[in-house]
Amino acid sequence: MVLDKARWVMNPSTLVGAVEGVLAARGDSVLSRAELMGLSGYAFRLAVSDTVGWMDDPGGDGIEESAGQLVLRAGRQSGFSPRLILGNERQPGGRDSRKTIWKEVQRNLDQGQPVILHQWGCRVVRGYDPEKELYLVSSWDEEGWMPFDEIPDRDTGDFGAFFPGERRPVDLGQAGKPYRETALQMSRQEDQGGLSHGLRAYERWISALEQDQITDHWANAFHLELLLGARQDAAAYLDTLAGHSDKRAAAHLSRAAAHYQKESESLQALNQLLGFAPPGPARPP
Repeated sequence: MVLDKARWVMNPSTLVGAVEGVLAARGDSVLSRAELMGLSGYAFRLAVSDTVGWMDDPGGDGIEESAGQLVLRAGRQSGFSPRLILGNERQPGGRDSRKTIWKEVQRNLDQGQPVILHQWGCRVVRGYDPEKELYLVSSWDEEGWMPFDEIPDRDTGDFGAFFPGERRPVDLGQAGKPYRETALQMSRQEDQGGLSHGLRAYERWISALEQDQITDHWANAFHLELLLGARQDAAAYLDTLAGHSDKRAAAHLSRAAAHYQKESESLQALNQLLGFAPPGPARPP
């Protein structure tokens, strides 16, 4: 059983790329990419790791409870009535949760509804073979059949599936408020779990560039490309929100959009300096 129109869509956030694919498969294109990035909060995120080689894929969190809740909130803000099933292959009841996911995936696909699989990032499940117990999975780097036993993360045993559920109307003015607050909170978040967030992440990244501490230039340039796209989406999203707000709020949102646009222009200049051109190598800065 295969849904022909369901595909993952290239996006800085693997979750938003999966959501875009689900919407396209349903014939629902009410929300733009920038609106999805803004409503989910991923247009405003930045995390830099200990190695300073990789910046965080905004949809690539591990499947711990906090990440699961983030996925649910992003789904609700984007206009779904979602359900998320999480589990761990190595924990009591883990295999039962995996069987539950398998049954729910079949049921949703039989009803013409793609499912989002949550591992290191998010992928669109667009088909299944019940006899061979295989999923047909679409993701940023590949599309192919994946054995059901490979759902859990090989290192942690974690797994999860996001069932979007029914669509409902989105009030951009109201839906945008929680994530404007989230963006502010993340800009002030302290280092945690080997990651620096928000403004601290920028400081750490700039320092690493100045001191020639970047060890993986391709990864650094690639994630700069993703960050650039996210900030461009942030500017467009805030401009859209301004059009759904009262005069005073609209003025603040327009100024914020201008700041994000200016940031994206600076990132564009750095992007040209680093010389990223997939799939070729990137130059050291």
